[in-house]
Amino acid sequence: MDMKTQALSPANMGRRATDELRLDGEWREVTILFADIRGFTTLAECLPPEELVTVLNTYLSSIARAFRLHGGMINKFGGDSIMVVWNAPAACEEHAAMATIAAFEAQRAIRDLQRREFTLPRVDFGIGINTGRVLAGNMGCDNYVEYSVIGDAVNTAARLTAAVPGGKVWITAGTFEQAKDHVSVKSLEPLVMKGKRHPVKAYEVTDIPANLSDWQSRSRESLPLRADRVPSYMEPV
Repeated sequence: MDMKTQALSPANMGRRATDELRLDGEWREVTILFADIRGFTTLAECLPPEELVTVLNTYLSSIARAFRLHGGMINKFGGDSIMVVWNAPAACEEHAAMATIAAFEAQRAIRDLQRREFTLPRVDFGIGINTGRVLAGNMGCDNYVEYSVIGDAVNTAARLTAAVPGGKVWITAGTFEQAKDHVSVKSLEPLVMKGKRHPVKAYEVTDIPANLSDWQSRSRESLPLRADRVPSYMEPV
């Protein structure tokens, strides 16, 4: 499906799926994921613009499917990056676990894609995830609004992602506390982040137990939307 035809406004989504959606700002707990390509500048210098866009779209489409399948709301594409939110605008039970599993599956999808597409330039994504309270709502100007989330939890997710090596998934302690029954991790040294008074505890996701299939199925069924209808929420007005 063409990406432009997938875009839904929060209002349309609310009419189709749920009465709980609020179009004004609200504070709520969410899980935020950022995924960035490592070595993008070098890649951009080596490829003509048309080929670079094709490569980006191929990779981003592959990982976006994993995020949507697990209930993520794709909030922004930033050239070589993607921002995804769980539990806003619509509720998503076990959002920290769903985001972490989605990230691990996205890394697996990239490896599978590279095995299938021998001529595709090799790039790696670093994925970082944080859970916390944010201000969520429609933001913008008189003739353009975008549903988004802002706050320290978003900044922490972005700064965590900047430190993640390619091919890895790192989560903060806040995400780990809610997802620990569903993922295997390796503890990392606390990370010093700009704007933070204290180092941030983080974990590397090493595996998703195979016995999670039944739980994942139940969690997907609890989503208020079909996963393939949760791309981005950007609409001109």
